Amino acid sequence: MHILTRTLITAATATVCAALASNVRGADMTNEPTDFRGLGWSSALPRDDAGLKLVRREGDVTYYTKPGEKLAVGQADAIKIAYRFYKDRFSAGVVQTYGTDNKKTLIEALHGQHGASTKPYKRIEQYRWEGREVNIVLTCEVTSYCAAEFVSVATGKMEAADTGSAELPTSIKRDDDDGDSD
Repeated sequence: MHILTRTLITAATATVCAALASNVRGADMTNEPTDFRGLGWSSALPRDDAGLKLVRREGDVTYYTKPGEKLAVGQADAIKIAYRFYKDRFSAGVVQTYGTDNKKTLIEALHGQHGASTKPYKRIEQYRWEGREVNIVLTCEVTSYCAAEFVSVATGKMEAADTGSAELPTSIKRDDDDGDSD
């Protein structure tokens, strides 16, 4: 993996980890999603992998993509959509976009679907929604790279308890981080 990519991954992950660990509460979500692209929150990893391709394993955490999947959320074109599992339970879906138009479209789509968000930080472009089953955190960089994470509350709490962490897990990785070494 390229040094610049690793630096950007570290910066993005640190930003989201800090945000999730804070006491800032997200806005109550309207139209809370019951699944992420067909996978129910905390559901077991499908036996047939449902077209999922394993791209990375980190202990009890695995990351998958769906080759051939339409990489879009509404009118926003995604550069990557990933599925995160903890102990073979679906824990988060991640949508990554790049570009000013996609950034604007993704922000508008999430607000249109889930209502008003909390924007807890002055200098970090981040939007948060909280639901009973899922929390959504959308973080955008000045480069117009955005990552929307849909995090299962139940699986996130289980992982936090297992690992002794005070925060829900995150999985933001840049578009060219597919688990392969460069």
